[in-house]
Amino acid sequence: MSTSQSSASGRSSLAGAMSAAFGLSGIAALVWLWVLTATPLDPANWVRILGLAFLPVGVVGAVIAGTAGLRTSGRRYALVGLSAAAVTVIGFVLLITMYG
Repeated sequence: MSTSQSSASGRSSLAGAMSAAFGLSGIAALVWLWVLTATPLDPANWVRILGLAFLPVGVVGAVIAGTAGLRTSGRRYALVGLSAAAVTVIGFVLLITMYG
């Protein structure tokens, strides 16, 4: 069993990095939703669903990993992920309000 400081700090920053990755995937899914809504692009249904599946996964994953990563050395990445999740939710509400 290894109790070295470097391996513990690498694992503890993983939650923050995962939060940032999930948050950015949520933003990417929001952009995909905007492209489908505001432009005449008409891809196949499986492509729509595949892209939009990352919206709830990104938001929920960013919140769960971000709350776990706030007390670790990956705090700044956790804050990036939580901020990206907030931007995704706000953008989603604005998109639904504008294009209803």
